Amino acid sequence: MTNTDELLDRKQAAKYLHVSDRTLDRIPEIPRVKIGDRRIFFRLSDLAGYVASRTEIRTAA
Repeated sequence: MTNTDELLDRKQAAKYLHVSDRTLDRIPEIPRVKIGDRRIFFRLSDLAGYVASRTEIRTAA
């Protein structure tokens, strides 16, 4: 498993995005990895991709 494939739990993923656990639960665009009946993880690469997709470039008017 490469570093970008690292799995983060809910709390770690929320910390990575600088949001609360509850806010993380409300972002449907981020894929989740379900292991067993209850364990939910997030791939670091998916979180980084989400951040990249939300990046705005502002130019002077």
